Amino acid sequence: MDKLIEQISCDLKIPTYSGESYDAFCQRIIYSALGIWCLNYTNRMVENQTGISKNALTRKISTLLDSYLNIFPNAQNYFKSNNFVGLHIRQVYEELGYLILDDQMLKIAPFGRGLKLDNERYLYYGLQNNFEYMSGLALVTSRTKYVESITNVLVRDEINPIAYVKANYDPVFFDKWDSVVDGLLFFDPLHSGNISSSWIDEPTTELTIAKNEQLNVFYRVICKEGKILYYLTEKVSSDKESIFGYDYRRLYYSLKYFYGNPFSIKIDEVDENYIKIKSYGRFPNREQYFLSLIGWALNNFDNQDAYIVRKDFYHVIKEAMLQIGIITNED
Repeated sequence: MDKLIEQISCDLKIPTYSGESYDAFCQRIIYSALGIWCLNYTNRMVENQTGISKNALTRKISTLLDSYLNIFPNAQNYFKSNNFVGLHIRQVYEELGYLILDDQMLKIAPFGRGLKLDNERYLYYGLQNNFEYMSGLALVTSRTKYVESITNVLVRDEINPIAYVKANYDPVFFDKWDSVVDGLLFFDPLHSGNISSSWIDEPTTELTIAKNEQLNVFYRVICKEGKILYYLTEKVSSDKESIFGYDYRRLYYSLKYFYGNPFSIKIDEVDENYIKIKSYGRFPNREQYFLSLIGWALNNFDNQDAYIVRKDFYHVIKEAMLQIGIITNED
């Protein structure tokens, strides 16, 4: 078993990190191995056709995971929701453009594009035999055909957080508030704790968000002296798995940045190869999927609070987070 893990880690060029337990290392190796198998499955030609259906790919990843867990039962806790691992990996690749749907078949994106990282390396969108290493589900290479920006990769505009708030609170598009809605909670951009604990009974800023949890309704609101003057109903995507899901969270972070109280994530150096990312708030799906692509979630494959990532991604992560109003502990 040790030799198998050693061989896979050698093939994928994934070293251990400082202080890592053997079980944790096995879990990371299995996660990345499932990723490379996923990409290879979609690149196979069967009956003169390249690609694989969504359901078939999800089943194949799940079957392969079961085989790994039979050999490495100590990895079971990391994949405790193992029925969803295949779906998770497929969705990360699909939503971020690694895989494209063509005639009901998933295929490797043929564009050969890459995201520039540190040390003249690239996050490569595709399948390349001579890659430098894997980080999470991502292939990192020393060459690429086309260079992409992080905003293009995440399908983001290039508006900074302050301009984003101003654009989203233009009174021209708001209606006069003349309703009586009970049970409203207001987002407090000045609160220093977790995002989840930032909802209070009265607004503290002129621009904020109001929500009614029972009705699952969100409003962008313009207030004065603690009262709502104007509002605009916030559209919340019903497709929570889409890359565009939970994008209203960008407004939370942008409002905090706008009012001089930006949300901060921790990025700490682990050793010469790795960094650790820790957050006390959830991201929009675009950034969440990106972290699931480039790193390994700690403790559980779908944990959204902490990741281990290769150091070459450091500046790209900072750039992606700053675009939605999030800074790091070093800023």
